[in-house]
Amino acid sequence: MPSDLNHQHGQSLKRLLEKIGLIVPYELAPGVITFLTFLGYKIKALWTPNTDYTIRAASDYEIPFVATQPDEVLLRKDVQLVIITGYPSMTPQVITKALGVGKHVVCDVPLAMNGDHLVKIIQAVEYYPQLLAFNCYGMRAMNIYKEAKRLIGKGLIGSLNACEVKVKSGSLSCDQYNWTHDRHAGGGVLNLVGSHVIDLLTYLFDRRAVRVSGFVQCIPLSDASNASATDVRTRTVYRKTCADNFACFVLHFDGDFYVSVTLNALGSPDYFQEVLICGSVGQLVARNTSLFYVDLADSSPVEQLVCSESPTCQEVPFDYDECSDPRKRPSQHFLILYRLTFMKSLEVLHRSLFDSEARTADTSSALSHHGHIGDLTNFNDMLYVKSVIDAIRKSNDKKEWMKISS
Repeated sequence: MPSDLNHQHGQSLKRLLEKIGLIVPYELAPGVITFLTFLGYKIKALWTPNTDYTIRAASDYEIPFVATQPDEVLLRKDVQLVIITGYPSMTPQVITKALGVGKHVVCDVPLAMNGDHLVKIIQAVEYYPQLLAFNCYGMRAMNIYKEAKRLIGKGLIGSLNACEVKVKSGSLSCDQYNWTHDRHAGGGVLNLVGSHVIDLLTYLFDRRAVRVSGFVQCIPLSDASNASATDVRTRTVYRKTCADNFACFVLHFDGDFYVSVTLNALGSPDYFQEVLICGSVGQLVARNTSLFYVDLADSSPVEQLVCSESPTCQEVPFDYDECSDPRKRPSQHFLILYRLTFMKSLEVLHRSLFDSEARTADTSSALSHHGHIGDLTNFNDMLYVKSVIDAIRKSNDKKEWMKISS
């Protein structure tokens, strides 16, 4: 593509950020709108299920159109990029409709769908190669993991021996029953956290797992007899929580390389995440938002700080309306994860489309071949992650190693 056409193409993509349609739950809307506005996104249409809040938010943030249903966002002529988050069951239909009317799409993960539905979305994406269609496995976009990947490729820690991932958090569900309480709807620690970890491992090591052995369980956090009558009625009679809060699995990669992953959402007071990468001559430790290096050749190995993550996403406020129901508000641990994944991806998209080099090279390639813009992931990446999660659940049921379908 000639340089002048590249420039025009880049300017066109840059204008996408000025024509945003946002579909978001009322509970997440304050933080998402604030963050998009801070980055410079221009929201042209907004839908939340709470009409009163949507009207107030549109007035406060100068959003010109208040939608009464999601389809109205897609049909707006001044909307070119649709961002959808917080509605796993709704997302597949919105993506398909958005692509059908010529809109670009960025969505949250995980999607509440089976493999066949995901394949249909991939086919729809391939049918519209001129449109952007990305999802937000945002851990790979964090600076500490980008630096870890660079150092691994550079050979700083030698040949890879093993990797261990640990994530501890409190409950990822809100107090009132919603989709986060149901693994079939996209809830549970394996879907909400494990999906990001699986994608991150693929990114770090440039390879995909071939088989997996896993254990997944939903462990009751309290006895029903100690719960209030309302809790018992809500959770036991009318609704039964089936979202797993503990998962442990081992991924086997080509070359006899193994990664163990433990996901624990049983009530840790603080969100904790650690990725330990063991090499023949050194180790890399990504702990929360800092990356450390350990030189095993040293007679007294100690952790040396390599870099820390920018606090941009971590400082996003979620200020709730006084009339909002506290029981529906996302848990604090869910919001920490949300900042490190979805919001980080929005930051990457903004930076990539504004960067002149990305506009003329990476972005054009992505539109032509559905590759990656910056560190955004596409639906082929999601299909692989879905295959791994399905294999983990099958391994849990059959108590044996399961091959991961490609």
